[in-house]
Amino acid sequence: MPDVTYIGGKTVEQQQLQAFKRLRELAVKQQDASQKQLIALLLELNIKISSRKGGIISAIEHLRGLFESARHYDDCINKPVAAHPECKKLMKLEGVGPMNAINLYILH
Repeated sequence: MPDVTYIGGKTVEQQQLQAFKRLRELAVKQQDASQKQLIALLLELNIKISSRKGGIISAIEHLRGLFESARHYDDCINKPVAAHPECKKLMKLEGVGPMNAINLYILH
């Protein structure tokens, strides 16, 4: 086989650089995908993000505020539900948490 050209293997340094390059490419793809997913999620909540620099950060802060509000309301709901005898009975059922107990109690 006189026409076959052989290629030498990569050095350890070349292999390391190639691995770093691939890891960086993966991180950039994941960053881009996460950003797009977050923007889509926020649009579903009718939260529009400006294309200015910092738009995504302000959206994250807004979303963080929404999560804090939801946690606050969870606390406001969990305390009375835990003290209410009917809701306590309902929460003994499998799969019934505070929110379902409230819904079932209100419908009753």
